[in-house]
Amino acid sequence: MGRAGSILLVLAVAAISCAQTPAPVLSEARPAAEAPPAFERRSVERTRGDCTAETAPCARFVAQFFVVSGGVRPAVREAVNRALLGLVAGRTALGVPEDEGDEPPATIDEAAIDFFSGWAESRAELPEDAPAAYARWVDERRLEVIHADHRVLSVELGLYAFTGGAHPNTFIELASFDLATGKPLELADLVADGADARLAALGERQFRKAREIPEGESLEEAGFWFEDDRFELSGNFAVTAEGLAFVFNPYEVAPYVFGPTRITLPWKELRGLLRPGAPGAPAAATARGTATRT
Repeated sequence: MGRAGSILLVLAVAAISCAQTPAPVLSEARPAAEAPPAFERRSVERTRGDCTAETAPCARFVAQFFVVSGGVRPAVREAVNRALLGLVAGRTALGVPEDEGDEPPATIDEAAIDFFSGWAESRAELPEDAPAAYARWVDERRLEVIHADHRVLSVELGLYAFTGGAHPNTFIELASFDLATGKPLELADLVADGADARLAALGERQFRKAREIPEGESLEEAGFWFEDDRFELSGNFAVTAEGLAFVFNPYEVAPYVFGPTRITLPWKELRGLLRPGAPGAPAAATARGTATRT
């Protein structure tokens, strides 16, 4: 066979091979971002009244937060930013709308308007001999990144408010987002089926350690109120580099004077308790095995 014939034979074989090879199928799965997300900081500060004088009636509203500006798919970015803005706008220092039937503000502008409206109504009802501080209200909301990688974004919202009364109120809310989908993570997305009891036992050990409660003392005796004196993890959690972080806010399981309680369940102690491939968890933590106790 001549050279021309050889070339024609090679081309014919290649054509047949291509015809028999199925076209690649595009996966419907949406992969996580390949790099941590980028952020853009934003700040809103508004006042009413005279906030320069120490005793003059004044109301100050501050919101410091961020939005995701890049590093993830546009649809994910939109979903996460919508959730972040809703988180900042829709919470108070009590964690929920003050009246159970109230719809939370949908925007930060609405949150500021509600705050100033409450201040004006309170001023109109204050007796003349009320302490001057009762007419000086503050609402501060500060959103911070506590963990970000190619798969998970975790945030902490710190809330502080004084609206008259014996003391200000504070509240901390944690949240994590799956950057493959843009959805908030629930504890059930991470914890393996049937592992709740072991997770709670690990959580109680960390809680007692944080509050210096000896094993022989009940939680109730230490001043904490859990239903039937049985420890239960808070749903207020986030994925971090160290493990799963939880916060118990004032009035949630203890009096205001106790302040918040923070605990972290280290990844090394969560082995065998997490779902395979749990977002944000190291591979070693999701491997089957027994949790390490420290």
